[in-house]
Amino acid sequence: MSRSKKTRICANPECRKEFHPSHKNQLYCSIQCSHAKVNYIKKCVICGKEFTARSKLQKFCSKKCKIQNMLNKREKYTKTCPHCGKVFECYAPAQIYCSNRCCTLDRREKMKKRQKKRTLAYENESTTSNGILSLEELESTGIYVLLNEFEG
Repeated sequence: MSRSKKTRICANPECRKEFHPSHKNQLYCSIQCSHAKVNYIKKCVICGKEFTARSKLQKFCSKKCKIQNMLNKREKYTKTCPHCGKVFECYAPAQIYCSNRCCTLDRREKMKKRQKKRTLAYENESTTSNGILSLEELESTGIYVLLNEFEG
């Protein structure tokens, strides 16, 4: 295989030698340089503390600073809880309630209202017809017509 005519500088900051790469993705002049532990001394973007980075791309000294950076970037929404009326801030635009407790209590109340409506509708239905359908009601359901055709 022919060597490329271009020369590159070794990506290891301690080496920085010029070399002829044997393939287009080669970054280091030797295997030793590619396996060498390189320490990058950087300054944390959030707290300003100096730290030893494991890669060129590392920007934060700790997970705490990384999370803080993520929270700083996120947009805050101010909303009012429909259950308790409390004003709260959240990061998710779809969040409705201020807490899991309010969400659960509100869901229970809605379920009780639905159940009450169903029982009232059932009671109204059973009191009007006493469970026995008239001939007109049977014909409107279509069941009576089907039975008539089957017998006839």
